[in-house]
Amino acid sequence: MSIRYRRVGVLLCSFFASSNAFATNGYFLIGYGTQSRGMGGAAIALPQQGEAAAVNPAGLVDLGTRIDIDAALFLPRRRSACCLSQEGVVSGANVFLIPSLGGVFKFNRRMSLGLGVVGAGANTRFEQNFFFDDPNLAGPQADQSNGALGVSLIQMIMAPGVAYKVDKHNAVGVSLQIGMQQFRAYGLSNAFANLSQDPDNLTNRGNDYSYGAGVRLGWRGKFFDKRLMLGATYASRTYMTRFDKYRGLFADEGNFDIPENYGLGIAIKPVGGLVIAFDWKRILYSNIPAVGNPATPISADPNNTKDKLGNASGPGFGWSNQSIYKVGISYDLTHAFTVRAGYNYGKTPIRENDSLEFNVLAPATTEKHITLGGTYRIGKAHEWSFAYQHARRNKLKTNVDANAGLPFSGPVETELYINTFEIGYSFKLN
Repeated sequence: MSIRYRRVGVLLCSFFASSNAFATNGYFLIGYGTQSRGMGGAAIALPQQGEAAAVNPAGLVDLGTRIDIDAALFLPRRRSACCLSQEGVVSGANVFLIPSLGGVFKFNRRMSLGLGVVGAGANTRFEQNFFFDDPNLAGPQADQSNGALGVSLIQMIMAPGVAYKVDKHNAVGVSLQIGMQQFRAYGLSNAFANLSQDPDNLTNRGNDYSYGAGVRLGWRGKFFDKRLMLGATYASRTYMTRFDKYRGLFADEGNFDIPENYGLGIAIKPVGGLVIAFDWKRILYSNIPAVGNPATPISADPNNTKDKLGNASGPGFGWSNQSIYKVGISYDLTHAFTVRAGYNYGKTPIRENDSLEFNVLAPATTEKHITLGGTYRIGKAHEWSFAYQHARRNKLKTNVDANAGLPFSGPVETELYINTFEIGYSFKLN
């Protein structure tokens, strides 16, 4: 990749650099756009903002011409306990700003063009390195990372798309999923250097970047005088370049693709001003070796490379595929003011009894999310929206067997809860 395009990617990832906290449906946000998140993320059959290009591009045809700018204040609270730190260590850096952008241009009566720019990711920073503080782990691989331990993953998707209205009932759409990622890890040498096929590219290598692309397809139908709306969407795997600086950490020598996902949606307007929406989404985490490979077995035997970190069949975070259920309701109190509420549930993808020992660094444990929101319209052109999201505390525990191949054993636990406050501005040309 040329230096020019690499610099563009670095700048764009930097724009999303503050969004690298756990986004709560695994490492994805529960929805895109303030209005959608006020309804638990439901949006497959109910497009409301330009970020629809990254959800169901078929919905672009019903949004007119508009620009959407959204920003969320993301406040996660993460705690992990492992090794000698059984009282638990709380992750620092607990305030993040998550931006998203959307735009739609109505080309003609049948066709619309759009762009959604959205982020995802994961982050922890433990000022006390519970691996480094364990005297059983000290030695030639002692990590000198100032006592800190953590990981940071930033993902950004730019989704330029086009939608076409086939007839008065049906529309189809397609968007390109242009992916950019930034990753860094630090403080892992004590626990994992002897378990990696490439310990020089395991940890403390600074930021690394990867780039790639995939495609998203969508369909949306409107029936019974627009009182019933249906939607379906499918996103291919986004194939990314490797994290070369971390090919001794991630399975398949630093490969970290964005997983394939798909979903269905329904929205009903039973009476004027009231909308009820439901989405089901499936994310195939297990198909990405770095994410889906089980954490064990793992081997410290120098002659056994098959089970070492960085190998194609080596350990990953052990995430299973995730099904997510979203339900939302909106009601127009007046012509100018709409209120919203929603609920989002997705069982954590972490396999508690198989991979929790790795996920103390990636505690994507939350499952239940409650949301509230609203929109205030100023004339025909301007909208201000707000949303609040609470991800309820969820704790996972396990006991690492002494025969698991890891340099530590005993009880391990991790937990996470999140509060998010969001505001968005929309400018509509027609």
